[in-house]
Amino acid sequence: MKDEINFQLATLEDALEIAKLHVKNWQSSYRGSWSDNFLDNIAPQKQLDIWTNRLSQPNEKQHIILAKMESKIIGFACTQFDDDPTYGSLLDNLHVDSNWRGYGIGKQLTLASMDWVRSKNPNSGYYLWVLEKNLGARKFYESMGGEEVEVVTETEADLGTYTIVRCFWERLDFISNLS
Repeated sequence: MKDEINFQLATLEDALEIAKLHVKNWQSSYRGSWSDNFLDNIAPQKQLDIWTNRLSQPNEKQHIILAKMESKIIGFACTQFDDDPTYGSLLDNLHVDSNWRGYGIGKQLTLASMDWVRSKNPNSGYYLWVLEKNLGARKFYESMGGEEVEVVTETEADLGTYTIVRCFWERLDFISNLS
C-alpha cells in the first residue's frame, strides 16, 4: 500500500483539494472546541483563500508536501522555516484524510518536513501547536519525540475560546532513528 502513495510538492492547482481536506479534518476533530459557525460557514472559504495565497506566492521559507494516492490528496504538511527565534521552524499544518490514518502517512509527512528543515539548518528547533483536546495528535507527536513545553488559551471572535499546546523538538538530528 505504501508503494502506491506518492509524495510531492504542492502546486497552486492543489489549493482547493488541500483546503477541503483541511476543513474536513477541522470539522471532525475540532467540533465542540471551535464554533460550528466557523467550522461550517467561515472556514471553507477562509482556508481556500489561505491555500490559494500560499501556493500562488511560494517562498523559500515555506514547504508544502502532499501525500497522494493516484491523483487524490490524502495528506499534507506545511512547514514554515525559521518561524520563531526561540523554537525554530513551524509545522504549521499536518493533515491526513481520516480514511488513511494508521498507514504511517502522518509520520512520513512529518519526517519529510523535519528533513527539509534539517537540510536548511541542522541545528534548527522544530515546533507545532495542537489543540489541547486533540489527544490522538498529542500522543502521535509525543511518539515522534515532541515535548509539550507550553499551554496557551486563546479567544478569537470566530472560534471562541480554546487551549493549544506547543510541542517542541530542540534538535532534529535524531530523525533517522524514526524512519
